[in-house]
Amino acid sequence: MTTLKFVLMVGILLLFSNNVRAEEYFSDQKICNAIFFVEGGNNANQLYGINPKYVSCSDKNSCFNVCVKTVQKWRRVYNLKEHVHYKGFLTFLSYKYCPPNHNVWLKNLKFYLKKLK
Repeated sequence: MTTLKFVLMVGILLLFSNNVRAEEYFSDQKICNAIFFVEGGNNANQLYGINPKYVSCSDKNSCFNVCVKTVQKWRRVYNLKEHVHYKGFLTFLSYKYCPPNHNVWLKNLKFYLKKLK
């Protein structure tokens, strides 16, 4: 009888787990390409959202490299701490990259990630 209960519980859990979807994986470089557009593209005051007050980058390529290193750093932190209260790495990144407007920033990031496929 306990085996039957176990099978039923596993079946119910599997039925409800279909609502949980894993976030699609994007490379750090692809995320930075999307961030470039989210932050205003070539017309941005701060390429890739890099604030020159804190980090010096002289051209688009050096700002891209700073962005990649930033995304890599936050991915390591996310993976080490297992941030279960975030709905995936991109949500976690939005809180770190653009805290005041993280919802809008995340929506725009996902838009450009799909557009750049």
